Amino acid sequence: MFCLGLFSIGTATSKTATAIFITRFFGGLFGSAPVSNVSAALGDIWAPRARGTAVTFYAVCVTGGPTLGPVIGSSLTVSHLGWRWTEYIEAIWVFTIFIVGVFALPELYAPVLLKRKAIRLRKTTGTQAYWHPHEDVKLDFKSIVTKQISRPIRMIVTEPMVTCITFYASFVYGILYLTLAVFPIVFEEIRGWKLVISTLPFLGLLVGVLCAMAINLTNQPRYMRIADENEGRPVPEARLPPMLIGGVLMVIGLFWFGWTANPPHHWVLPVVACAFIGAGFN
Repeated sequence: MFCLGLFSIGTATSKTATAIFITRFFGGLFGSAPVSNVSAALGDIWAPRARGTAVTFYAVCVTGGPTLGPVIGSSLTVSHLGWRWTEYIEAIWVFTIFIVGVFALPELYAPVLLKRKAIRLRKTTGTQAYWHPHEDVKLDFKSIVTKQISRPIRMIVTEPMVTCITFYASFVYGILYLTLAVFPIVFEEIRGWKLVISTLPFLGLLVGVLCAMAINLTNQPRYMRIADENEGRPVPEARLPPMLIGGVLMVIGLFWFGWTANPPHHWVLPVVACAFIGAGFN
């Protein structure tokens, strides 16, 4: 996140298109780390029974950001601050979260905590019997290649469920971010709306995301009951019903938006379709 803040400032101070492209690329590269790592951190914090609720609210933040970003960005662009302040504000926000995380977010990974405890007990008691297997885990280039990089690839290739969910998640993420390019075409170029007003339909996506949150939370008691019947062990299949509903809503929203995007159809029709797209994504 620290690097994301630095490259955001770099974008804000860029003088050429090349500099903007380069700094945005590396900003996105480093900024993607929290998206991929936070889910694992939530797994360390929350027990399997409550993990679904935590991930649901986290997903609202991940998908709600892209829906609010265009509205905030366009408002800053037309104001006296200009587009560069979209990057400055992002940097301020990122550095704030970084500082809070450094001082308020402790280590949560159980093997690391047990390793530290074993080391502390050896020092305080002088007894070498205290030991944890994680002490033998070394993070070097070889382990990064053989484990951290190759393991996800093996899972995608050898686990059909992981393959299907990965491709589906990639597809819906692509659809979500394609709307960042499609909405200005539909509402600004074709319908002639002004910049800020043309970004308000993104709020339809946000409404859909919030509705999907309600669906996911409704499924949580059912999941907890099934997990209890499985002696507290996770039951991944029990989380599929909301995903099935989301797949249907996504298809409905995409067809609805495609058929009603252009005049003479009323503007409210594609906006309502956006809610279905947002619900299907989340």
